[in-house]
Amino acid sequence: MRSLWLILIFVLSALISKCNSREARAISGRIVGGVEVDIEKIPYQVSLLYYDSLACGASILSCKFVLTAAHCFRGVLIVSSYTVRAGSSTFFEGGSIHDVSKIDIHPQYNRTLLDYDAAILTLRNLIKYDATRQAIQLPFLNEVIPEGTAVITSGWGLTQNFNESSYVLRMVELKVTNQAQCNIIFLGDGGITTRMLCAGADGKDSCEGDSGGPLQHAVSKKLVGIVSFGQSGGCAQKGIPGVYTRVAAIRTWIREIVEI
Repeated sequence: MRSLWLILIFVLSALISKCNSREARAISGRIVGGVEVDIEKIPYQVSLLYYDSLACGASILSCKFVLTAAHCFRGVLIVSSYTVRAGSSTFFEGGSIHDVSKIDIHPQYNRTLLDYDAAILTLRNLIKYDATRQAIQLPFLNEVIPEGTAVITSGWGLTQNFNESSYVLRMVELKVTNQAQCNIIFLGDGGITTRMLCAGADGKDSCEGDSGGPLQHAVSKKLVGIVSFGQSGGCAQKGIPGVYTRVAAIRTWIREIVEI
């Protein structure tokens, strides 16, 4: 009997750990405290669909490639089940649909820490640029994004904690937070690496919802981050930033695939 109880405790502990893992907190997303925006204001934003359901956000790198988060793909990877919708303010209609022919997950991706949380999708049919579909500019290799820098994130995540998903594209302005302080906040969860960037503002966030979506420099318009994960217990908590993959830290890998 004692052995049975020990087994049950072990199983429950494993389930609780999995539910509280970074990967579990990084799948469904939300833009908290944001405003609705037309796709022409953020033409590099696309939606990643899994069998026609919203899976993640993504950013246009070129007419053939888009960038998203590696954690958007779990289990058996069936490439043909994914498509990208570009040029639409909604994720369920309009714009153009692009089949995915290949998924390149960063070779150093760590699904426990969500380190190197990035993936590049190769599109079978090319994106045609217009006012609603444009490639986003990338930062230089290891380009520094100072604390306090204004950044913008966007997507179709939930508008509030545990509410329904937004059907219309939304955006929110945040500030890059202190890296050392962010590391302390997430220390019990594995900490923050140099491939991560933290940003937030009281009452505003993009945690757990618009995974894979863009974090753009508000002035230079460069893609500085990819929405990765947040803290457990809800979004837009005071003093708790969201965590993003730092694009400048993976610039070499992007260039190897996309040649930009």
